[in-house]
Amino acid sequence: KGLQQATAEPFFLMRIYIRIGNQYETLKQYNKALNTYFQALEYAPNNGALHNNIGIVFARLNDHDEAIRWLQKSIQLNPRYITGFVNLASAAYHNGNFDIAREAYRGALNLKEDSDIRHSLGKLEAEQGNFQAAITEFRRILKTHPNPAQTLHDLAIALVEAKDLESAKDAILRAIKHAPDDYKNHFTLGSIAMYQSEYM
Repeated sequence: KGLQQATAEPFFLMRIYIRIGNQYETLKQYNKALNTYFQALEYAPNNGALHNNIGIVFARLNDHDEAIRWLQKSIQLNPRYITGFVNLASAAYHNGNFDIAREAYRGALNLKEDSDIRHSLGKLEAEQGNFQAAITEFRRILKTHPNPAQTLHDLAIALVEAKDLESAKDAILRAIKHAPDDYKNHFTLGSIAMYQSEYM
């Protein structure tokens, strides 16, 4: 009984500190949240989720270098923690560490297929000028989610950049079918028509 109590007490204290830290985060009192999470860390130094929480707070304080460091430790401690991978990708992206962001997105996708994560990876590839890689990611989404309008729109943009205008037109027409009131789809269709007239 004594051993069980000794084992349970640190876990109990950690949970209390984490709950208090969460409340400080909700109130946007980020420095207080950090201090509270650090107190929790004394009782659970190898808790991946706790390292993730600390990384998120550093990101909210716009200290993305420190956020990346803590989030990398989070997934090192818990390699199956998808949330840690996604938050690492986000922090790395906002800090301009696109290679780290790309690998973090892929790490999350290796654990579980997720259309939102794959879409973020596709957007990253497109923004970096890797249009064929972006097209591949968007088309993978469409194999299981045939008609998400945003994915179709972003696929069309990537196809335009890759000079595949016919496929771009097909994608944007499908996007318009499923989101007829979205002005950006009609604008993109007009741009594709303009590009096609230039190439004729």
